[in-house]
Amino acid sequence: MLFKMNCMIEGLIRFRFEDKIPISVCIDSNNRIELHRSSKGNEVRVDLVSHCSPPSRVADTLRALREDRLLLDQPLQKGVPCDGIQGTIVDEFGKVKEGWAIPFDLLPSGAKPWLDTFRKRARETLKTHIRTLRWRQSAALGHQPFRFGSLDWSEDGNIWSPVPRKIDASFLTVAPFEVDEVSLKEAATLVASNYVEPIAHELLCEARVLIDSAPRSALLITFAALEAGLKKHLSFLLPGGEALIDRLPSPPVTAILKDVIPQLHASRGIDPSYFPLPTEMERLLLKWVTQRNQVAHGVKRSVDFDTLKEFVDLVSDILYAFDACPGHGWAHGHIKLLKSREKVVS
Repeated sequence: MLFKMNCMIEGLIRFRFEDKIPISVCIDSNNRIELHRSSKGNEVRVDLVSHCSPPSRVADTLRALREDRLLLDQPLQKGVPCDGIQGTIVDEFGKVKEGWAIPFDLLPSGAKPWLDTFRKRARETLKTHIRTLRWRQSAALGHQPFRFGSLDWSEDGNIWSPVPRKIDASFLTVAPFEVDEVSLKEAATLVASNYVEPIAHELLCEARVLIDSAPRSALLITFAALEAGLKKHLSFLLPGGEALIDRLPSPPVTAILKDVIPQLHASRGIDPSYFPLPTEMERLLLKWVTQRNQVAHGVKRSVDFDTLKEFVDLVSDILYAFDACPGHGWAHGHIKLLKSREKVVS
């Protein structure tokens, strides 16, 4: 069987007139990359065409879909029968309404894992080759110039059919930007008292923007935000030590949050509700310290952005817990993961 994953590359694209389009390059005995012109001058379509022998359940599933049949599990997979606005899309016998595409989740359990793994591997192969070409040419492409399209399959390379698409969606819950007289006055009071948004919070905002498009960068910036916030808080707890703290290298965040901050809070009479971190939050921090080190040293090339969001939320909690210490009671209301034993919002 042949499989074809395609994506569009956006950027400053230039073809040489002597090149015959499409351009096809074999990258190994079973895979080739093809470049096709797009109707837009700033795009090129790149296909990865792979020859492979999928498990029989996968091959049978795809061939059945071409005949408007869905292979069924026993018991039936979740979602079957499937009804839509215009009637039944898949009935209890696996008959698919003509002309309708079914979602990936309705495929039989024996087919989904292989197809999901193949799709991810094909995308990574395309990314690796395009990134390497960008690096080799020092080309003016963005960090993530990829827009992936469909995964198709064929028996002969002439007639192609789509593999049901897996819908990948992520949702980021954010607070709205409220504009009213009370909020504006509160901000003006903070500015008048020389307490403006700390650089740590600015960095964390940058990290949130990058979570989906550049999770590795988001991870590194999140740690920069945490370290910046930690230094600022230590300066607050140790008056007169700002010059020394500013000249120190990146602090060991886990040890300081576990041992140093609670002791300093106790000596200053600060509510100990948030520090040391709860056990599960300390484990989450240790996990991401390890991943940060692996990314920074080139050992780890990918980051799971879904779980990264939870870590960014934890760092946000830590920063707002620091904000609460000088007497900004409103900061307690922005703390979600850290559970305070005594929390008074003023």
